[in-house]
Amino acid sequence: MTGPDDQAETDTRTMTRRRGHPDRGAVRTSATPPQVHPLVVPGPGGPLELRLTRYRSTTPGSAVPGAVPVLVAPGFGVSAGSYALDTVAWNLVDALGAAGRDVWLFDYRSSPALASSTTPHTLDDIATVDWPAAVAEVREVTGAESVDVVAHCLSSTALLMGLAGGAVLGVRAAVCSQATLHLRPGTLNRLKIALRLPELISLGFATVNAIPGHRWGDRIVDLVTRLVPRDRRSCRTATCNRIWTLYGPTFLHDRISGETHDAVPGFFGQSNMAMFRHAARIVRAGHAVSATGVEAYVTEAGERNLRLPLLFLSGNENRLFRPASTTATVAWLAQVRRKAGVLDASGRDPWTRRRRLAGYAHMDVFLADRAAQDVYPGLVAFLDHAER
Repeated sequence: MTGPDDQAETDTRTMTRRRGHPDRGAVRTSATPPQVHPLVVPGPGGPLELRLTRYRSTTPGSAVPGAVPVLVAPGFGVSAGSYALDTVAWNLVDALGAAGRDVWLFDYRSSPALASSTTPHTLDDIATVDWPAAVAEVREVTGAESVDVVAHCLSSTALLMGLAGGAVLGVRAAVCSQATLHLRPGTLNRLKIALRLPELISLGFATVNAIPGHRWGDRIVDLVTRLVPRDRRSCRTATCNRIWTLYGPTFLHDRISGETHDAVPGFFGQSNMAMFRHAARIVRAGHAVSATGVEAYVTEAGERNLRLPLLFLSGNENRLFRPASTTATVAWLAQVRRKAGVLDASGRDPWTRRRRLAGYAHMDVFLADRAAQDVYPGLVAFLDHAER
C-alpha cells in the first residue's frame, strides 16, 4: 500500500526522456579519467585515509553552471566504484554526469577498497567524522555553498544520523536508499540478530570477508555458508554464499547481467564486526541510537535538522531492509512535524518524499541495466526539483 508521500511504483518507467537518461549524444562520464582526492580523518589508532573520486560531466552542452555537486556513497562493505561499473549500459555516474552534475564518489572508512575497513568503527564514526569531512571537502574544492547526496544502505543511515545529530552541515538535498533511521530487516537478518550472531561472531573475529580465500579456515566458512537457506532466485557461487550469509539478500540475480554478477567480487570485501553490532543494536532499539545506546538522533531536535528535501527509495522486494524501514522514518517525521505544526496546508510533509520501486530489491536498484529507465530519471528529477 502506498501513502500520500509515495510516488506510483511505475512513475520512473515513464520518464525515459528526462535528464539522467542516456539520450542520443550523451557521453559516459564514468569512462573519463577521474580525479582521486585522499581525505584524512582521525581514527581510533591514528589518522585514516578515506577517498573521494571526482567525475566531471563530458556530455556536450550538459554542464550546468553553478549546479550543486553530488556526493555519492555506497552501502556497508561495498566500494564506491560499484556506481561506475562498465558492465551496465548506463550507471549512476553516467546519469548524474549527463544531467550536468559534478559527481563525487565517497569511499568512507567501511569501504573494502581502503585499509580502514578492517579497523574497529561504528555508524557513529561515519555519521560524526566521515560524512562531515567529505561534505566539507567537496564544498571547499568546488566552492559550492552546499552539496546534494545520494547514499545507499547503512551509509544512508549514517548520513541521516549525522544530519539529525547536527554533525553534517551543508547538505541541500539527499536521496536515501533502502536504509534509514529505522532499520526493519527481513527474516534472515531478524533471526541472526535474535540469536545474537553479531556479538557471538565478534568473540572470535574482528572482521569478516565476503570474498573467499584459500586457507583452510576459508574452506570451512565456504562450507557453512553453502548450508544457509535462500530463495530460488539466488545463485550458489562462493562469493554470493558469503554475501547472503553476512548481509542477506543484497540483490535480485535476475535483475543484473552476468557481467555485473562476475564483477561483484571487485567491489565487496572485508568488513568489521563493530558495524554489524551497531546495526543490530539499532534494530533492537527500533530506531537509530548510538553504539552505546544513547538517544542522540531520533529526537525533536533531530527532526528539525532534517528539514531539507529528502527522497527515500525502497525496492518493493527488498528483504535485507524491508520497505517498512523507509515507511517508519517517514511516519516519524510526519508525526513530529504534525505536532510542531509545520506540515503544509494539505497536511503533507513539505520536505519528504518516498518512492517504492516495483521489481527491485536492495543493491540492484543501482546495479540493474534497467535502472537507467526505472530509477535514475526519478532520482535526477528529484534533485533537479530541489535545485529550484
